[in-house]
Amino acid sequence: MQLRSGLVLFLLLVFWQLSHAFPVLAAQTFDMADPSNWNIRIDGISTYNICSLGQRSIQATDLNNDGKVDLVIGCADAGYNGRHASGSIYIIFNSLLQTLSGKGGIMNLSDPKNYNIRFDGPIADTHIGQGEVEAGNILGTGKNDIIFGAQMSFGTISYSTYIISNSLIKLNSS
Repeated sequence: MQLRSGLVLFLLLVFWQLSHAFPVLAAQTFDMADPSNWNIRIDGISTYNICSLGQRSIQATDLNNDGKVDLVIGCADAGYNGRHASGSIYIIFNSLLQTLSGKGGIMNLSDPKNYNIRFDGPIADTHIGQGEVEAGNILGTGKNDIIFGAQMSFGTISYSTYIISNSLIKLNSS
């Protein structure tokens, strides 16, 4: 009986120490309607444009080899060049992100001043940027390239994959 009460006392002491070392904090809720609760918000080009942030269509990686993280964002329903829902991939270099300091900064992708490079889908209803957008050393050059897919490329019910080399991104960043 003494062993059992000693064990209970020991467990209570451990629990008490842990609860004071790692206090349980109340959950916090942030209302995203309040611009003081975020630093940068990136908006799609229109009300019905789907910039698939959160659907694996965004990557944060260094693309222009300056040692800073850049963004790659897929917007599946963007329609440029008279091609409805061809989709677009936007690249936003860190230098552009740094122009928004503090809280409540908004970047609307309908304004070309808010992105550095845009790749558009080849035909209507291609929806590039709908699936995953990945970045990494795909071509073995030691620098980050990007890879993304497009459904219905060139009028067929198929899926095409595009690889954009870092050298092409670097060429377009100047």
